Amino acid sequence: MAIAYFPSLDSAESIEVTFIARTGGDARLRLLVDSGFTGRSSFILPESAARLAHARAASTNVAGALQGTQKRVAVSYMIAALSIQAMATAILADTGGLALPTGVDGLVGLAFLRRFRRWGAEKSDVGSWRFFLETDGA
Repeated sequence: MAIAYFPSLDSAESIEVTFIARTGGDARLRLLVDSGFTGRSSFILPESAARLAHARAASTNVAGALQGTQKRVAVSYMIAALSIQAMATAILADTGGLALPTGVDGLVGLAFLRRFRRWGAEKSDVGSWRFFLETDGA
């Protein structure tokens, strides 16, 4: 099994994901973990991340923090500590109204989290909180 750890924020959990642009280059984004973000999309990314899209995906109607029909794209992402590189669907939206903590770029939801064997928050040996993703692989 492989485990990646991410330091917790004061009042929330977040992870760092590297997105790979179709035309080259990448962007490392900090995303707030939101297990209440359900549906067919793994991520909500800011509109400024449009350059990371590999292809368009069907728009979808959403309810919750975002409302109405939302633009979706296919993105390539990686988490180096887990030796994972995969494709997923992301919503591109104006994230200004999401009240994200400082330094957080978007959301990661349940569709993404369910790709892992285990995930959650735990207190480390030194007493600070951290979020983890665990895979079955080495």
